[in-house]
Amino acid sequence: MIQMSEKYKTYHTSKYLSKTEVEDLIKRGVDEVTMPKSVYEYMEQKNKGALNRLLIFGVDVSITDQVGRPRKVEGDIKKKIIEEIINGKSIRKVAEEYDLKKSTIWDNIKDDMAKIKQEKFRKMIYDYKELLIEKGKYTDYIETLFCELDMNISNDNLKEAEKILLKIIEYSKKKD
Repeated sequence: MIQMSEKYKTYHTSKYLSKTEVEDLIKRGVDEVTMPKSVYEYMEQKNKGALNRLLIFGVDVSITDQVGRPRKVEGDIKKKIIEEIINGKSIRKVAEEYDLKKSTIWDNIKDDMAKIKQEKFRKMIYDYKELLIEKGKYTDYIETLFCELDMNISNDNLKEAEKILLKIIEYSKKKD
């Protein structure tokens, strides 16, 4: 695919370029060729002469991390989507709200699922903390346990976090 401005032509590829394709790019006057690192490394091994030919004719060769179709969800929208899921909205509801497919939402948040689960768990714990405060059962000891709980969640020590949460529940029941 060639993107042309009035003066500068860029060719983006995600495939290996043969000697014939390189010659064609030079003839068409392409100024820059962009490709993923893996393709560049493969060409260095198998067709170094073609890469050198591009450079000799003044064609810049640059490596890009982006391969394939760009994702549909960008920075701020992704943050809002993650926040809504943490606050309890389902992926289906979020997809409807943003007019996206569920698979698009999932593809964009799957790398953040551990963080999302951790934050959902924190939110439940803070809701429980608020309930204890409302009922007058929040003591200094409970506050210390909540601090330990938060620390264990942050360190992904969920077994210890579970033990502390059970202590909080037992202690708050004893006051009844």
